Amino acid sequence: MKEQAVFGKYKDLIADCALFNGITQEHLPDSLKFLKTQFRTYRKDDYIITLGDPFRYGIQLLEGSLEGSFINENYDKINMNHFTAGTLIGESLACSQIQCSPIQLRAMTDVSVLFFDFTVLYDTEALKHTYQLKMSVNLIQALSRRNVFLSTKIRIFGQKTLRDKVIIYLESLPKREDGSVKVPFTQTALAEFMGVNRSALSREMGRMEDDGLLSSVGDG
Repeated sequence: MKEQAVFGKYKDLIADCALFNGITQEHLPDSLKFLKTQFRTYRKDDYIITLGDPFRYGIQLLEGSLEGSFINENYDKINMNHFTAGTLIGESLACSQIQCSPIQLRAMTDVSVLFFDFTVLYDTEALKHTYQLKMSVNLIQALSRRNVFLSTKIRIFGQKTLRDKVIIYLESLPKREDGSVKVPFTQTALAEFMGVNRSALSREMGRMEDDGLLSSVGDG
């Protein structure tokens, strides 16, 4: 798909990416060009990044969903997160230019993605325009949010009871207008994310519903 066609199809989603916050539609095409943006598509179950690959580029998911995971010392797959369209992924790894990726990204559906080269933002002499400087600030903010996410996950792992793990996780999710939250995982994936047994998680969430601490509906 040619660059103009990609921008035409996904321009609103691209504009909503945290990396381009505050950048006008006028400067968005130049921003994409400055970041040496590449468009790629993958089929369901393809790996965008595999363990041990160099992690050179930031990724924006335009269409479909991705699963981020790693393999523990017992060779079990541990789910880290599920990503949906619009999400910026791998910014810290891309900024570090990791030569051996500790995570893998698998397409859960057919997906379309953009790859961004963040190394161009390191060259202060090349940052001649306001929109380029704005992208640098946005990237710093994205890295800060990623740090908060990882701190929350560490806090979840540090809890002694499964109930406390669930409560902290649910409290970390963005709230809708009615105060509810959408869990982006299946129960199996949520158990992997928390590093707990799926059956134990199911039982505990059932008890929490009985105790009036949570309620669930079909759409998550």
